This record gives sequence, C-alpha cells and structure tokens, in this order.
Amino acid sequence: MNTPDTESGSPTKSTSSPLKATAAEFTPSPQPQQSAAFESFSSSHKPFPPHQLFNIRSSARGGVGVFAARDIPLGARIICDSPLLKIPTNQLYLVWGPYCRLGNDEKRQFDALYFWENNQLHLEQASRMFLLDPTDEAIESDDEEELIAEHVRVMGTFAVNNFEMSKGALGLFPNAARLNHSCVPNVHHSYNPTMNKLTVHAVRDIRQGEELVMNYIGQECHFWSHTMRWEYLRARYGFTCQCEACSDPSTTSDNRHEALGALIWGIEEFKKGEPLDEPHFLIPSSGPEALAQAEGVITILLQQGLLALELTRAYRLASSLAMDLGYHQKALEYASNEAEVEKNIFGTELDDLKKKGVASEVWIKNMYAMLEQTGPKKKGPHSRKKDAV
Repeated sequence: MNTPDTESGSPTKSTSSPLKATAAEFTPSPQPQQSAAFESFSSSHKPFPPHQLFNIRSSARGGVGVFAARDIPLGARIICDSPLLKIPTNQLYLVWGPYCRLGNDEKRQFDALYFWENNQLHLEQASRMFLLDPTDEAIESDDEEELIAEHVRVMGTFAVNNFEMSKGALGLFPNAARLNHSCVPNVHHSYNPTMNKLTVHAVRDIRQGEELVMNYIGQECHFWSHTMRWEYLRARYGFTCQCEACSDPSTTSDNRHEALGALIWGIEEFKKGEPLDEPHFLIPSSGPEALAQAEGVITILLQQGLLALELTRAYRLASSLAMDLGYHQKALEYASNEAEVEKNIFGTELDDLKKKGVASEVWIKNMYAMLEQTGPKKKGPHSRKKDAV
C-alpha cells in the first residue's frame, strides 16, 4: 500500500448480466458464465504462479505499485498472500514483538513498505508507554530516542499497510500491501479465513502493463463525493487521489456517487414498511418501484465501474425485492449474477461465506425452498401510501 469502473456497455465482460449499463430493460439469460477471455485463459494455460501475473515497479501514483505482467482476465486470482505478521487487535504497539521475531529477509520486505508520519506524536507517546520503564536508569538517552524512533517506524508502517483479517485481527500481506488506491479499482482484495491468505482478484479484464489498484476506503467510497474521499485519504494516508473518478472534470462521477447513496437510502426506508405521512421522491411507494430503484443502483454501479462487493449486494437487493413480488425468474437471474460476481472476486473457496449464511449459494437454495412452499403464484405489488382516515 503506497502514498489499502471502466467502459460502458458490459463492464464485467459477462454474458449473463440481466442488467447492463446500456440496457434499458431486463434481459434474461440462462446460466452465469465467466468472460470469454477467462475461458480461453483457463483452457489454454496451466495456472500461472502469482508472481508471473504481476511485477512491482515505480508508479506514477507515487512510490511503487503493482502492474500486470500479462493480460489478466476477469476473475483471475492475481495475489494469494500469507501474512508476514499479524496482531490480534487494532492496537499498534502490539506489532513490535512480531516484527522483532521476523527473519532478515522478512524484515527487508517489511522495511521496504511505505511509512507516513502523520501520527508521529501519537505513535511516539504509545511507544514510550509500551517500551520504556521510566525508572530504568540503564537506558541511555540516545538509546531511548533511537528505540522510540524504530518502534514508531514499525507501528507507522503497519498502520498504513495492514488488512483486516477475521475476529478483529490485522495482518500485513507483503504483495497486497504494494497495491495503490483508486476509487475505481480493477482488483478486489479479501481475507480468506479458510486459507489464511489474502486474495486479490481481477474485477474486469486488465491489460498488460496496467497498474493494479484497489479501494482503500471501503464501501463508503461509493457514496462519497471526491472531496470527501480526498479528505479521508489525506488524513489517513497522506495523498490526494487522482483516479478517473476524482479527476473527472464534469460532475458525472460525483452525481453517480450521490445518486447511489440516495437510491439505497430510499429502498431501505421502503423496506421498513412504515406508512408515510406524505410521499418522498426517494422512497418507493410500491414493490415494483422499489425493484426499479434497485435496478437503477445496479445500472449506476456498472456505469461507474464499481464491480466488486458493492455489485453483489445490489444484485442481492434486486433479487430479494423481485422475490417478494413473485417475479421468480427475475429473482433467480439476479441471484445468478450475484453468484457470478462473487466467484470473480472471491474465487471458489467460499466456506466462510456459506457458514455465515451470506453466500449467494445459500440465498439461491433459500429461494428454491420458498418456491417449493409457495408455488409459482405471483404476489401483487403492495402500496406504501398511508391509509386514508
């Protein structure tokens, strides 16, 4: 991690999306498929060792970055990193012990990573409290300052290069830590507790020589204006993003981000089922309107090139709303698309998602179970308008 979407049409290169960025209507299709590039890649090549898919070199974004060493298709796993070191909770002073136990080669990997000194004073205070006994007269003043400076550097490096693991733990993954940020990422990273590895997958086809970039901000990134994203990134990482979304001279990108937040808020208000004293233009008044609004969210995500976890959630939302309306074919189509994106960004090792009950496979099984219980009878749309007194 240095100073932790695309064209219109079908940005995901998928042939199964019932809703594409340029599509005016829902168009059903049979089964989810990987892109043609991925099929060709899989059939004509043995799996490439991860280091053959990328190289690390200087980046115009600042410092160094990770670049595609060859054309990489949608869904390919690019990085599969084991943690160099980890701590059980978000308390930075804990990283000192694991760091001291690293071998020389591992320390060189760690020491080569970016360190931003924004929180220098805070880190120094934490370091002094953790490392030093004020009554220990054996520690010379020069030794004390040198030890503090080294501890601050280690904590600061870990602070801007760590990734969330499971159960509150944080880990540093050396290859993934080299990925730079973009508000329109072309890769998705996730920690897989079953494998104890951090994986990075291509969310679209990536050209040879293209820099691999991920989202440092999280889901909030999709609802914030570029100025809000800049404020966050400057405060936490010390840089100003110049990705295509942030450098858009028009207001198109910011308008889309604002619309995403507004549309989702309206749907969530609708789902509460509370009668409205008066209509609100963002809150649907019926199930079909809510579904249309969810489809609008999907369209904007595709147009903006946001093709990872946020897209799976949008497909799930649309599928759930369609199921409530009895639009079973459409519900299954959206669930199928969720499963496709899920596979693209996580791979096939989904045990953790299945155990939590959030995997698309679990949702699809639940839908079929509901269909067996209720039959094909179609539910009519319901109104949110307050009953007349």
